Amino acid sequence: MRPGFLKHTLHSILQQTFTDFEVIVSDNDPQNSAEAVIAEINDPRIKYFSNGGNLGMIKSFNKSIERADATFIAMITDDDPVYPEMLQTLYDLYIQHPGYGVYHGGSDLICDTALLAKTLNLKVGTNSCLSSDQAIGEVATYSADDFPHYFFKDKISKHLLWSVGVVKKEILLEIGGIPDYGSPYIGDFCYSVLTCSHSGVAIINTSLGCQVIHGANFGYAKYSDFESLYITPEGFNKWLFERMRKRSDWNLLQEEIHTFVGRWMVSHCLLIRRYLTILKLPDAEFKKVVKRIYKIPYLRKWKWKYYIASHFPILFRFLLELKSRYMGDRK
Repeated sequence: MRPGFLKHTLHSILQQTFTDFEVIVSDNDPQNSAEAVIAEINDPRIKYFSNGGNLGMIKSFNKSIERADATFIAMITDDDPVYPEMLQTLYDLYIQHPGYGVYHGGSDLICDTALLAKTLNLKVGTNSCLSSDQAIGEVATYSADDFPHYFFKDKISKHLLWSVGVVKKEILLEIGGIPDYGSPYIGDFCYSVLTCSHSGVAIINTSLGCQVIHGANFGYAKYSDFESLYITPEGFNKWLFERMRKRSDWNLLQEEIHTFVGRWMVSHCLLIRRYLTILKLPDAEFKKVVKRIYKIPYLRKWKWKYYIASHFPILFRFLLELKSRYMGDRK
């Protein structure tokens, strides 16, 4: 638990214009450092629970789901402050588009260091993650059948930050809570797919909060545990298989999942490689893991895309442009 982040985020929640809510704080710190923060704020809507030790982020999240009494739940991390109108906007979305299991908004991404901004090819400060294909405030709805296909084909923004969406508690309990396949990588994607593919989703193209990239976020600057990267493809695939295999379109969906994971793996390995290069850090262990990753059967064909992109980036961008033009001409 990080008291400074927690205090800031709790204040952002307490500024909500929609006031009928409860906040569940599950403290992972064995020293119960969050308890003093809650006592200082002294708001009866905040309910504090000690986990009795560090359960890890995912298990702590799932304990919070069990402890919540509300019909809809927003999973807000301690370093993802939300904007004052978030809950009111999502409530209005629920009233105007009833019957969905998830109501979601857009978000911003804030880079607070030049290093991370350079690594991620973003600017220092606020970067909008809204869809460029819709007007601000425009609403898109997706059925349970359609959502995963749109998602895995990159027709929906991948930055569905779970802090700015609400999900029915019954859905979260049915899917087993936050995905836990031994790696924190792309667990948020897995979460979005499973929740939005249950009873559909309504998404408003308005920023309702932000993700702060500050250097302590897993996946952006902690590159010592490369084994987690290796187990991600199969863990992600297995988690979805166990929960979605009864769908009539599973065979098609699995092909789309494999393509999605292959594309993500190339881009994320490139990001790690760039980070290690910028900081002049040793990369021997990373290279070993990359070789193992591209021996996974359905990822073998992505090996050369990663190789070309990492060693001949100009050529890779040229080939992507040719492909984009070709696909455009065929439409």
